[in-house]
Amino acid sequence: PTKICLPSLKEFHLDSTIPFSNDYSTKRLLCNCPVLEDLDYKFEDENFKFIVSHPTLKSLALDCIGFEGWSGSFEIVINAPSLGYLEYFVRDVNSHTFVYV
Repeated sequence: PTKICLPSLKEFHLDSTIPFSNDYSTKRLLCNCPVLEDLDYKFEDENFKFIVSHPTLKSLALDCIGFEGWSGSFEIVINAPSLGYLEYFVRDVNSHTFVYV
């Protein structure tokens, strides 16, 4: 959706069955969750870019599941000054870039 507001949401679990239209759609979605503290995201997309910038995020779990013959790459950019827990799991992926700002 182009407009969504979840002002009380503290915990969010997403997976790649929910496609994002572009690289910045996740950023736009998370900006509308002002008290979000826990994000868990599982994805299987080739050539994927995930950007998360959130001041209240305390816990982030990312799980990338590649598949046989997968030749894609992905980029993850995180800007979360309150982050205290990060789980990052990658399997069967040829190339990835991880940036924590």
